[in-house]
Parts: sequence; C-alpha cells; structure tokens
Amino acid sequence: MTKQVIRSIVPIPGAREISLMKMDNRYHLHALTGDAVYFVFDTLSWTVLYHESLARFGRIVREGLAWTDDGQLVILMSATLLIIDPVFYRISQTIGLSRPATSGIACKGNRVYYGSGSLLCETTLTNK
Repeated sequence: MTKQVIRSIVPIPGAREISLMKMDNRYHLHALTGDAVYFVFDTLSWTVLYHESLARFGRIVREGLAWTDDGQLVILMSATLLIIDPVFYRISQTIGLSRPATSGIACKGNRVYYGSGSLLCETTLTNK
C-alpha cells in the first residue's frame, strides 16, 4: 500500500533539497538545505519561523544535526561546530574544528564525536 502525500510546501524557495532534519518538542522542524541554509519550520502553522545561511561555516555534513542531553541543537558543518539557541534559533556558540568534518554527529554529555574521512574525532562543547 502506498501512502499519499497529504500536504507539501517549498519552505526555502530556490533550495535544491532539504538535506537534514530534526524535530523539537514544540513541533518545530530544524533543517538544513543542501546549500547550507538553516531554517526552522512550524509544523502546526506551516510557516517558516527563521532562516539563515550557514555557508560561511563550511559545507553541510551527512548526519550533521543532533540534540545535546540538555536540549541544545548542534549543527556540524565541515569547518565548524555550531550550537543553536533552541528558543531564539540563533547561533549561541561556534567551535572551530581542527580536522574537517565529513560525517557526524553524536553527542553525549559535553562530548561530541564526528567523522573526518576514516578518522573518528572527539571534541568537547565549551562552556559559555
């Protein structure tokens, strides 16, 4: 049995694809386009609440979105780890990577793990 799409929208006009998505507990979808545009979409009202280009931090990375244990959104770009304020959707912290990220991300406590080619890399989230 094939399910029918019941609704669809182009949240970021001109984007070639939506590459990464994570839902928060307010039914807000946090997503990245293939062109590194971060956006927040309210799935209840079907509106874009926020959008910003993150291209200045590198390219998007496979599996590059994760929630921390304390509810912060972490975005892994090829050159930078970004911590997003979950209420205002703004970047609250940036952490430069000593090795470029190619895949990721796993978070546990203050630790962040990501792939750089065949290397498994670990870094920490710094305190504000």
